[in-house]
Amino acid sequence: MHLVLGLPFGLFYFVIVTVLVSVMIGMLPIFPVAVALAGLLLVVSTGFGRLERSRFAALLGVDLPKPHDPPSGGLMVVQARLEL
Repeated sequence: MHLVLGLPFGLFYFVIVTVLVSVMIGMLPIFPVAVALAGLLLVVSTGFGRLERSRFAALLGVDLPKPHDPPSGGLMVVQARLEL
């Protein structure tokens, strides 16, 4: 069942992401719109990842861990953590 559902889900993900990337590149002359579409692309991709993790858990019984949360506090905290 997992493999049977993999093709339609994968095709759906591919179409959505390809359309968003194409429109984002086309909107580069209107930079604020392109940035908004890039943010939308990140949100949609995160949602697709959550959907895939839940599909794996339901169909395969595999509990995939969530990706780590980004550090809070801004760029300086990230740089300080990278230097350690």
